[in-house]
Amino acid sequence: MIRLFAASLALALAACAGTVVADAERAGLVPVMVETPTFRLAAWQRLPPVPGGELAVYLEGDGFAWAGRGQPSRDPTPRDPVGLAMAARDPAPAVLYLARPCQFSGRADPRCHERYWTGARLAPEVVEAAEAAVAAAMQRTGAARLRLVGYSGGGALAALLAARRSPESTRLVTVAAPLDLEAWTGLHTVSPLSASLSPADHRDRLRAVPQLHLAGAEDAVVPPSLARDWVAGLGGSCAALRVVPGFGHQCCWATLAPDQLKAPDCR
Repeated sequence: MIRLFAASLALALAACAGTVVADAERAGLVPVMVETPTFRLAAWQRLPPVPGGELAVYLEGDGFAWAGRGQPSRDPTPRDPVGLAMAARDPAPAVLYLARPCQFSGRADPRCHERYWTGARLAPEVVEAAEAAVAAAMQRTGAARLRLVGYSGGGALAALLAARRSPESTRLVTVAAPLDLEAWTGLHTVSPLSASLSPADHRDRLRAVPQLHLAGAEDAVVPPSLARDWVAGLGGSCAALRVVPGFGHQCCWATLAPDQLKAPDCR
């Protein structure tokens, strides 16, 4: 059963990212806590009935996962919640923003453990939590189509969710996202995310999903070469790549116009 908790979230969010929070409030996004079978997720949502319409879901990045090299942070809440900032700019009627497990919660969820923002950041139970939250929002709104938008590690999560859905009713947009986890950790010579699922293992399922991958030309965390390799490896005609000049890993994705966060039709 999924339950919503609104009261405890507002103060935590306001303390973490005041400007982004204010923008989200002005956009009519309501803060809630979504209780799923595996995690309690912080969310912001605007979910009117849209029978047969589209639900836009924004998935946050990995947040403040590391306090230093090899030292996990005590709280993974993002200092700059890029995913929330993008969601606040989306004029779509139905919008759901999902934080990752243990973000914005003050680790109040007893299931929180640092493994869920380090090596197990994309563990099966993490994907299941997001899937449950999305399913509840789809049911509440009556939406028939889903647009998944994921920033950084949230893009990998979005791809994993897309792989579980019908390509006819799903579109995928990733922003500065590492989609082949083995290639990404190898590039940075860091430990593999062995407890996480990788979208690279689901290429066959994703090949038919209309998708757009945005990469920053100045991004040293997830360089454009990784996105190029991903699109080339998919083959087919459903995946598009856009490399944005002057953009890095965080700057300046929240400034993109919402119509630039839409996947093309398969050609």
